[in-house]
Amino acid sequence: MRGWRHRGLFAVLVGVGVPGQVMAGVSVGDRGNLSLSLASGLTWRSNVYRADSDPVTGLEWNVAPRANLDFRDDRLVVTLDGGYQLRKFLLGGQSNLDRFDTFDVSGKVDVLPEGLLGLRLNHTTWLTNNPIDSLQAEDPYTTQLKRG
Repeated sequence: MRGWRHRGLFAVLVGVGVPGQVMAGVSVGDRGNLSLSLASGLTWRSNVYRADSDPVTGLEWNVAPRANLDFRDDRLVVTLDGGYQLRKFLLGGQSNLDRFDTFDVSGKVDVLPEGLLGLRLNHTTWLTNNPIDSLQAEDPYTTQLKRG
């Protein structure tokens, strides 16, 4: 039941449009495009430590810049994408929940994308911080580095 309290509140905040995003794109040569974006949002958490009793509330600020570089040709498509996310709690002294290390990077190469036979190579690496429910945990998050 602890997980439902904060998820329901986050869904309501997304529904009223609290998060914002700004995007910009620039041409790179004849066939390239560089896209930059910045997303930001505030989330009020009714139970930041996900405790069964004595809940602690907090205001979480998320900032997520992203960059995407895309080159397209009839025979080759190369895409590089990367993003970073910071999470900062502004009220209530929950600095142990702040995270400044969440990121993702990916690359994709398509050889002969419109051909009958082609080749596609993909790779993604990301680091995530997932909240955990254990009250005995030393850290409120499980940090995972994944590749795929």
